[in-house]
Amino acid sequence: MDSAELDASDRAPRWDGRARYRSLASVAVAVAIFAFVLPRLADYGEAWASLTAMTGSELGAVLAAGLWNLMTYWPVLMISLPGLRLHEAAVVNQASTAVANTVPAGGAVALGVTYRMLHAWGFTSPSIANHVLATGVWNTMVKFGLPVVAVAAMVLTGALRDSTLELAVIGLVALAGCALVAARVLADERSARRFGGWVDPVVVRVQRRRGRPGPADASQWLLRTRRELIALLRRRGAAMTVATVVSHLSLYVVLLTALRSVGIPEEQLGWEKVLAGFALVRLLSALPVTPGGFGVVELGYVAYLTAGSDELAAGVTAAVLLFRAITFLFPVVLGALAWVIFTTRPSWRRPRDTRGELPGRALAGSVS
Repeated sequence: MDSAELDASDRAPRWDGRARYRSLASVAVAVAIFAFVLPRLADYGEAWASLTAMTGSELGAVLAAGLWNLMTYWPVLMISLPGLRLHEAAVVNQASTAVANTVPAGGAVALGVTYRMLHAWGFTSPSIANHVLATGVWNTMVKFGLPVVAVAAMVLTGALRDSTLELAVIGLVALAGCALVAARVLADERSARRFGGWVDPVVVRVQRRRGRPGPADASQWLLRTRRELIALLRRRGAAMTVATVVSHLSLYVVLLTALRSVGIPEEQLGWEKVLAGFALVRLLSALPVTPGGFGVVELGYVAYLTAGSDELAAGVTAAVLLFRAITFLFPVVLGALAWVIFTTRPSWRRPRDTRGELPGRALAGSVS
């Protein structure tokens, strides 16, 4: 065994140890929230009573909103990846979501699942990378933009509070920063090359930590992906924006429907405050504390929506738990089914690198 192999073998256990530590820490955080923190905000027994008091039509309304929310993200995938069919979008979305919701650092693992499935269906690596980048950028922009929209709604309805204004400022600054970086990278090839040069050392360090030292190629990858993304923006940018906004707002509709279905009227908890809480928690969910924000998201919703009103605690907790059961736990079950479909449908397989090219790739030139 040479020194490089020895170094790699020495590093691997430490990396595995850190992964196990993160897993245990995530479980500990979730247990602490559900066992000790949430009970201080609301009584589980009263929350359960609110759930069991729901009528069949009320429960059906929440389930219908949840099912609609699941389906709204499939068009986003189809727009960002030319040639992806509806049933493929449904399977890859549910499988990757299930992984992200159950595995520590699930976002990275879900990315690997996405690549594996799309490669098996014949999509090229550049088209998949472009798809991942585009959906990531659009989702981030919407998350950062939601606080601004929430504040505008609260200004119009006279329900603005200082804490909400601070939330909007955070979102606006983050949105402006992301937009500036994205605009520079897309508009100027030299900026893209420079940004890739900054990323290269980070990639090299990550590769060394994982025991796979080697040269980074972020600059060339970024330039190639930039050209593909420009082509996508020119052809499908507007559709991508609309579809992403609809998908995020449909998730908000599920939360709002759950709150109304457990008996919390508009007079007690206005739609604009629910939107502000939704925007806040969407920002918090970007922090990988637990898989899918399990525990952290529930606590964020309950704490914000019940602030200053103890009488809402039971109903809000019931609604949030129902909302998360439909939008977090149910997709895990669907994800397992999606993986079974993927492994048992060889007819969906295609030769590698035969799909995913955007028509008219000549449009993917530099923007001056």
